[in-house]
Amino acid sequence: MADAQAALAACLLAGTGCEEDMELAVYWYTCAAEQGLKEAQRELAECYFYGNGVDVDEAQALAWMKKAAEAGDSGALTWMGYWYGLGYSALPVDHQRANKFLREAAEQDNAKAMYYLGYNYRTGTGVQEDYKAARLWFSRAAEAGDCEAKYQLSVLYRDGLGGARDNSESLRLLREAAEDGVVDAQAELAIVELDNGNKQEARKWLELAVAQGSEESEIDLAAL
Repeated sequence: MADAQAALAACLLAGTGCEEDMELAVYWYTCAAEQGLKEAQRELAECYFYGNGVDVDEAQALAWMKKAAEAGDSGALTWMGYWYGLGYSALPVDHQRANKFLREAAEQDNAKAMYYLGYNYRTGTGVQEDYKAARLWFSRAAEAGDCEAKYQLSVLYRDGLGGARDNSESLRLLREAAEDGVVDAQAELAIVELDNGNKQEARKWLELAVAQGSEESEIDLAAL
């Protein structure tokens, strides 16, 4: 029954096959979450976090996300890792604990957790800086489709960090990340195209970056 309630809640939240009704979605997520369905607990936590169908409530968001994480939901583990990194709500900033949650989620092949873990290895956040480990986790996240990981991995290949330099692979990943909408990738690809004499392509990527709020790209675009 809990699975059916959560499925109905998802349809109501997205307006799939029915009229969107976020408040009713929260009701059904609550029913499923109270029966211990970890996916519903995570979805309910996100409703309280974003204010979908309910008022934003950090305490409720944290309480339900903790339950889902304790049950091993990879999405909830990722959220808890992210929140410990920020010190969300009543949580202290604890990067080591954040990485513990992220690793557990990453080992379940959660793409976003793999990206965050790679980023923390790259920056030495809560762990010793390790470009080789960063490349590993960015690679796994990129293979799973995470666009930010594609961009970060392109930088590692470009600069030869954590392994051999590979300009062709760097450019391939940079282009994929730009096409996926990563603003830093769009801005960087524009410079690459400009250096190669492709003004029209450079303008296209700069305009896309500017549309996402890149002030640096706005300056570059004006200089074309």
